[in-house]
Amino acid sequence: MNDEIETVNKATIESFIVNNYALSQIEAHLNRFNPIKIMKMENLKSSKHLIILFWIALLNFYYSTLGEAAEIIVNQSCTLVDAIHAANTDSVFGNCSAGDGGDVITVENQDTTIEVNVGLFASVIQSGVMTAFPPITSEVTINGNGLQVLADSSKNHFRVFEFFHTSNQRLILNGVTIFGANEGSGTGSALFSMGGNLTLKNCQFEQNHGAVLLLETLDAIIEDTVFVNNWADQGEQFSPALELIGVSLTMKRNSLINNQVNIISNSVIISDQQPGGAVSITSPFSGPIKMYNNTISGNQAVTGGGVSIRDQSQLFSQQGIPAPVELRFNTITNNTALFAGGVAIHDVNSLVKFSHNLIVGNVAAEDEGREVWLTVSSDLEMDDYNVIGMHLLTTAFVDVFGNDDLLTSQLPEEVFGSLQQLNQWWYHPLLAGSDAIDVGTSDCFLSTDQLNQPRLIDGDADGQSFCDAGSYEFQDIIFNDGFE
Repeated sequence: MNDEIETVNKATIESFIVNNYALSQIEAHLNRFNPIKIMKMENLKSSKHLIILFWIALLNFYYSTLGEAAEIIVNQSCTLVDAIHAANTDSVFGNCSAGDGGDVITVENQDTTIEVNVGLFASVIQSGVMTAFPPITSEVTINGNGLQVLADSSKNHFRVFEFFHTSNQRLILNGVTIFGANEGSGTGSALFSMGGNLTLKNCQFEQNHGAVLLLETLDAIIEDTVFVNNWADQGEQFSPALELIGVSLTMKRNSLINNQVNIISNSVIISDQQPGGAVSITSPFSGPIKMYNNTISGNQAVTGGGVSIRDQSQLFSQQGIPAPVELRFNTITNNTALFAGGVAIHDVNSLVKFSHNLIVGNVAAEDEGREVWLTVSSDLEMDDYNVIGMHLLTTAFVDVFGNDDLLTSQLPEEVFGSLQQLNQWWYHPLLAGSDAIDVGTSDCFLSTDQLNQPRLIDGDADGQSFCDAGSYEFQDIIFNDGFE
């Protein structure tokens, strides 16, 4: 509901009592709005059910009269810049039709390319930063239909997209690729989203300088999205791919591949000031962080080549209570760092839970903790069918390792195959005989894997079906029509 409509329609209900149903009770149910004044009805005690039905019908009618979302078509006459202006202002802009509440911007032609080389609009989040498109300040869905935004920052530094909202409105990006953005400091060059809610689906972020930054996002959803070959420089504050600060997030079926922190000097110590190569998660959070069925491979950082989970509340003045971080059915491999090639967990005042993850083949200059590095003060819960490479382990990590977890002595090339791509997904297929096959229980929690293939396959052909560890479920299926 539009905030202005809500404000206009907040009125005082006149005295109204039906069978001792007090005004205060009615207002409790309708405390956000009241479209009309209700006249006294003193002789309807015997018709209280009719009155209730009347109220329901009235409210349904009121909602039906509110403005519905408008669809704004981006084509040769309506540019994406003008479409965003129209959505922000709920008015006609250029050759674009007017927005109306929560708007849908649809790029008409499939695989459209837009080239941008300058920032024309002032950031509403960061002083001194310009953006290629108007900052988005209302509820908007952009259906890109394969849209590619190619940013040339060789002469001017600028951000591509920015979303800012103080309430519960949502930005949805669907089918959009952003390539080559650089705002100068690696602070959400492709997308900086602050407040509100965010959905990224079927998107790709490639070769951006600090691709995506989410700050205090109430509810974020990232699905079927690729972060590949994004970069940052050593000493910069944010991850080259995805930085999460004080957010609530669900990540499913994403690929985070070959994102790099450019390491200038090896003369550093392990620190929570250094971001992860693929994902940095900074607490406290506005809600739980859930990472399911993701492949995180080939990334590089100083600390936490794949994932870094850290508490920097004193730095960002975040408020809130600790919320859990869940990593389930993720494949984390081939990542490198000076410290903690796979996952680094620094002094986090939240429960971190690992379940059915495959963390093998990560590399660190300091061998101890090269798969998972954990501080003594962090709270990690395992004992849930994780498969971890058998390398030198930190004492804190050994203390939480459970009987149902597996330390594998198999080489990475015995566990899974090389990185492959199917449609938008990058993944490592499990190989026959892998320790990750059928390592779990028959209750997989997730019914499908990263490729939307069914979980619970009898991968080792022993007559029993159990879940595999990692983002890929082994699919060595025997067909009934004459071939294997």
